[in-house]
Amino acid sequence: MMALVTVAPGSLHVGLAALRQLQPALDDLATAVDSPVTSRWPWWEIWARTHPQWEPWVVTVGPSTNAVTSTRLDGAVPLALARRGPWIRLVGLGHGTSDDMRFLARTPEAADLLGRALPGRLAALRRPWTLLVEQLPAGDPVVARVIEGLPHRRVTPGQGMPIVAVGDRSIGTYLSRNARSAENKARNRLTRDGRTLTERWVTDPEDVGAAVPGMSAIHRARDRQLGRVSDHDDPRRARFYAEVLTEHADRGELDLLLVEIDATLAAYVAAFRDGRTLRVWDNRVSPEWADYSAGRLANHAAIRRVVLDGDYDVLDWMRGEESYKLSSATEIIATSTLEAWSSPVARAPYAAKDAGGRLLRRLPAMDRAVRQARGKHGQTGHSVDSDGA
Repeated sequence: MMALVTVAPGSLHVGLAALRQLQPALDDLATAVDSPVTSRWPWWEIWARTHPQWEPWVVTVGPSTNAVTSTRLDGAVPLALARRGPWIRLVGLGHGTSDDMRFLARTPEAADLLGRALPGRLAALRRPWTLLVEQLPAGDPVVARVIEGLPHRRVTPGQGMPIVAVGDRSIGTYLSRNARSAENKARNRLTRDGRTLTERWVTDPEDVGAAVPGMSAIHRARDRQLGRVSDHDDPRRARFYAEVLTEHADRGELDLLLVEIDATLAAYVAAFRDGRTLRVWDNRVSPEWADYSAGRLANHAAIRRVVLDGDYDVLDWMRGEESYKLSSATEIIATSTLEAWSSPVARAPYAAKDAGGRLLRRLPAMDRAVRQARGKHGQTGHSVDSDGA
């Protein structure tokens, strides 16, 4: 399906075909505003292709909003839409996989136009709808303008993103003496036990493709060890994972660390080369090798790559404030979640859930039980692994 609808102050592009026609303009816009890899082409296209139940739904503004093939856009809100009976659900394009989501605007004027255009587009749906966009920058100017036009909405804190901003190239600044000592103990134990350790960074698309099945198996096994339902149990998410890694390798935008013990994959770090930033999107350790601190070895290698390699100035751990990230982080980037509803009726189930949550917090024993149950159902995001040790 493909559709373009134009009314002031912006345009609406619906469907995968329309999204593909927008590629040159979206590429130009994303470059101009320095949008991260998880919120630009080809991330959006791969996600839309591997999640056909969602239809791209992109609101744009610019000097040529009447032309879908325009090479110039001043702003874009990339969303996706799914119909569930009489209801419409909207999420950020790339939902569940994009650790850093953006509404793209070249100028404050473009942000204002987008902020006025989106509520109008939502109102024109003429059916009950809900909107959820996660991991937006805190204080985003488009969001600030959008909520003025949406009577039923809220903005709440999202998951913080720890980063290592390299000020000097001394590894001791970012890895403490205790951390380095723990790493040395892990390496000494491997030597004593006669294990062969190999750490290699690969970038070749064929090498990446060959590694993906083993990585996905570890991803799934680690989730289950932690009592979570793995996102890789969903064939669509597993397919997205494979395609987004191999396609970015084709583009020269992937650094993949493989930590092998006795020629068996023990841990990995999948990170995207994004200008002067290395963004760690997925890092996991095999339960089989966790006792050898393979995860720690992998994470420390990622820190060294950024600190000691002149190609990078920032290591972005992406979403999630796990202790192993915080131990090296120099800053935590705040994010926000935008939620909106077409009416009080559409919001009612969410209000009931909020009320239930407040009640649970007053009943500690029940709250603990619910938290444990939620833990068994996984979480969004990929750069999440409790193995820092």
